[in-house]
Amino acid sequence: MGEAVNDQVLNAFETLCTKAAEADQVTLGEDELEPLYEEVLEFLTSHPTHRAQLAQSLIDMMGKYRFSRERREKLLPSTAIAYAMHELRWPEILEFAQQENQAFYAPKMETLMNSIIAAYEDDWENKDFYKRFR
Repeated sequence: MGEAVNDQVLNAFETLCTKAAEADQVTLGEDELEPLYEEVLEFLTSHPTHRAQLAQSLIDMMGKYRFSRERREKLLPSTAIAYAMHELRWPEILEFAQQENQAFYAPKMETLMNSIIAAYEDDWENKDFYKRFR
């Protein structure tokens, strides 16, 4: 039974991520995307017993950013992860972003991982784009 509940939670999270990814493809403004980012954050905070699985799901998505253009995958936008991590500050997400940034992306190049890493700072420069953090 526990595994079925776990699968339901992960499937619901995957559906939410797909919804945010599809909206990101057609919506330009962060103000229009923030309600979806808020849903992602709320989902993550409302399932504390599934944190390890949800964190792994985020890490798996972040690992796919390398090839998302070639594969045309619809992935949760890095801005949604940054939004959630500005509040949650899960160390495993930061650690993966730092490792991925160092292993794959060119130093000093602006990357999706840099945008997630920067969200861990109290003075995150992008926080002013969002009502929640103003």
